[in-house]
Amino acid sequence: MTRAVLFDIDGVLIDDQASWDYSVRRASEYVCDMMAGGPGPDAIRHAYAQMSDELWSRYDTVLASLGGDVAIRRHVWAETLRGLNYRVDDDFVNRLVDRYAGWRLAAIQPDPSLALRLERLAQRVGLAVCSNGRSSVQRARLDRVGVLHLFRCVECGQDDGVRKPHPEIFLRCARRLGVRPEECLHVGDDWQLDVLGAARAGMSAVWISHGRRPPSTPVAARVYADVVAFVDEFLDATP
Repeated sequence: MTRAVLFDIDGVLIDDQASWDYSVRRASEYVCDMMAGGPGPDAIRHAYAQMSDELWSRYDTVLASLGGDVAIRRHVWAETLRGLNYRVDDDFVNRLVDRYAGWRLAAIQPDPSLALRLERLAQRVGLAVCSNGRSSVQRARLDRVGVLHLFRCVECGQDDGVRKPHPEIFLRCARRLGVRPEECLHVGDDWQLDVLGAARAGMSAVWISHGRRPPSTPVAARVYADVVAFVDEFLDATP
């Protein structure tokens, strides 16, 4: 019997790609406005996307020691601009990152229908967030979409370095909710981090596919196109 549901945030509860696209575009335009003579905003956006992917792929060896979202964003933006031959100082990068953070939060669009579904879900099972971000940032984003108060537990990997797919971050949610791992269902859109991580913790998993086909692995997961489809079916099946 499922007594608790854990959720990832990015790409599940929040359309993070849309806010990321918006904030990177605004930040690229800001760089062009403030620093003449460089490439246009499209080139900056492309360079930032490449640098971000490269550095995040080496999180444990490059980014983990920086200490959190703000420091990581400073590093990624500074490396991007230096790679484009901009001569930037810490003050400029700090101003850019402050604006970037504001644009990213402001671009998140609340979904009232999802909030209502989660409110109904919270009346039946315990809800938790299991994220690899930082709790202060993720709590602000959940508050932005009006659902923070529904989650009894928010566990975030950047707070102390215990990140998905490590089983411990999932097990912390179970302990804080007062349930056994086998009574938990984790919902996420990353097969490696969410599905395999939950399985290692002894939990069942739901994979939000966004139209993708699940990989061929021994681990099974229930597959839904989006989180609304999952919640609707769960509510229909749960007294």
